[in-house]
Amino acid sequence: MPRTEGYGGLPVSWTTHLYRPEELAGMLADAGLDVVAELRLPVQPPSLRPQVLLAAQRTA
Repeated sequence: MPRTEGYGGLPVSWTTHLYRPEELAGMLADAGLDVVAELRLPVQPPSLRPQVLLAAQRTA
């Protein structure tokens, strides 16, 4: 999802990718990374979707 407006109406340019947490964890594993922490956030305005934060590190 291309973004052209940020909070407060400020112009921005970035792309938001919507992945399921399991799909994102799989991509990290495929890249040789281990997920070491996961935080799932419920829908909270201004976000319209639940969010997940993953922390990963390289495999030893």
